Amino acid sequence: MRAAGGATGADGGGRSRARRHAASSATSRRRAGAARLDDAGAFEEVIARRGAELVLHGHNHTQSLHRLAGPRGAVPVVGVASASARAETHRPGAAYHLFSISRAGTEVRVKGRARGFDEASGEVVDLGALDL
Repeated sequence: MRAAGGATGADGGGRSRARRHAASSATSRRRAGAARLDDAGAFEEVIARRGAELVLHGHNHTQSLHRLAGPRGAVPVVGVASASARAETHRPGAAYHLFSISRAGTEVRVKGRARGFDEASGEVVDLGALDL
């Protein structure tokens, strides 16, 4: 993580981080036997020092949005749902996120939308914008 976290964004580039397990102690499941990021505190410290424009994680199989402290403000931490979960066995059912990352001068802008399976229609539908 230190090598990957070396980018500071000073060059105007965006930085995202992707993790399998929940990326912070706040987003890690707390029940016994649940997989979680053992070094979540250390990960949070790296983000607090180096920052990122977006952190993605999976493994909890639910959509979630949290924030970590960064050097220039809050960093969105997005948990992605399972893209193959059947609604009968998981609540909510299958979903995924689409992200748009662009630059405006020296600012990096990240926008996201959720899409997922609608049980009633049997279609994949837009579930709305993510408040990043």
